[in-house]
Amino acid sequence: MASLVFPTSSSPGAIAGEGNGRLINSMVFQDGADSRWGPTPGADRVAALGVGAPRGGLLVGDALLLARLNSLFALNAGYLQSPIGVLPGLQPVTMARDNYFAPANDPQAIATGGPHVVAVTESGVFIVTIGGILPYPANSSGKTQIGAPNSVAFQDGYFFFLYDDGTLRATGTNTNSQTSNTLDFNDQGYTKCQSASGTWRRVTAAADQIWCFGDSTIEVYSDQALSPFPYSRAQVIPIGLYGRWCIAGWESGWSGSQIFVASDGTVRLMNGYTPQPISTRPVERAIAAAAGPSVLRASVYTHGGQAIWSLSGPGFTWEYNVTSQQWHERASQGLSRWRAETSVRAFGKWMLGDIVDGSVLALNPDARTENGAPVVARIESAPLRNFPDRMRLGGLTLDITTGQGLPTAPDASCLINWTVNGGGSWAQALQRKIGGPGLYGVPVRVGDLGRSGRDGVQIGVTVSDPVMFSLRSAALPSIVTRKGS
Repeated sequence: MASLVFPTSSSPGAIAGEGNGRLINSMVFQDGADSRWGPTPGADRVAALGVGAPRGGLLVGDALLLARLNSLFALNAGYLQSPIGVLPGLQPVTMARDNYFAPANDPQAIATGGPHVVAVTESGVFIVTIGGILPYPANSSGKTQIGAPNSVAFQDGYFFFLYDDGTLRATGTNTNSQTSNTLDFNDQGYTKCQSASGTWRRVTAAADQIWCFGDSTIEVYSDQALSPFPYSRAQVIPIGLYGRWCIAGWESGWSGSQIFVASDGTVRLMNGYTPQPISTRPVERAIAAAAGPSVLRASVYTHGGQAIWSLSGPGFTWEYNVTSQQWHERASQGLSRWRAETSVRAFGKWMLGDIVDGSVLALNPDARTENGAPVVARIESAPLRNFPDRMRLGGLTLDITTGQGLPTAPDASCLINWTVNGGGSWAQALQRKIGGPGLYGVPVRVGDLGRSGRDGVQIGVTVSDPVMFSLRSAALPSIVTRKGS
């Protein structure tokens, strides 16, 4: 008997015969020393905005602000939506809020008792107010405009704006008695990121510090209660950010570290001040093949103890499971990538933006659909081979959970196929039932796989029915080896 090995991390090859197994809409789960393979979570549609691709979001009190094409909406906990106003642009946005408690009818607050909310788009800087969306005001002297920052973050009572030239401006540094939680700014309330020349791409607030990401270095700033600029530089990290939107891990509800695509095309996890490489060659190939950094989008979410960092490009989605430290792929029905692109923790769930129709999705670990479409999970084994020998392959038996069918899917099944030429071609898939409701112990077998060449044999297991499953192992009870080349 020979056991097939399933990958813990998806590893497609660049060419046929080079890969070591794949996980598509599936992932490995570690149960102590044991491993099992199961589906990635689904997502339920909770609102249909229908106005273009998602651009970002921010939870403010009991309202989830969601940016779409030239517009901003609010979604409440009951998933009722209301338009806020025009937010110019079609590219992703950064948004931040302070801890200001607004008095009645404060024209610069989002609501009575609510905070200031700031949005930076490719078209300018805006504040979200009681009356709608307004351009960011000049400072209290009326002399200085906020200019054209590329991103915004909030920490310790200050809004921070980063500019392409490395200028980092802080609000709340004016000379009146209100030194924080204000939109006002001082002409001298800024510093310069000067560790390296080049373009500065993104500012984030994480781990009680402000992080400025350039194209070749990262500068980290800590609050020192200084004046007129309150922070001072604490660290310089000698690697940059590849693109403005390929970083995530600073979001509220995420307890892990920031993870980003670095300027060298690798994916790195920020371990303290050390940008630890975590990407594999297949992930780096996908990044290199994308049409530049501007098309990459990163997000995060969690489910069932699994912390996931997700990176999408026009033709792929790769996800890193921080919990297991492994990679898997995602692809929604009819697409070569995952349909979700942005994530915000709100109302006890991770809320996602749907690139297909602009819908708002709620991540659901128990769902086997995305916006009504099936999630097709596929697990491909690593090759079983003994080069240069050939093999006569007997039957195949799967150790997969059975009896999980539902009244709505009583004939739940899986599809099994295999390749004997390194993935150059796959046999026609055979359907095998995995048991209706309560029908446990159903054998899942294929009678004969034929003969393999020198590339050995790989199998693929696909489940698209709306049932949960776990695949634990697969075995070929009878193999006859033909020696020699």
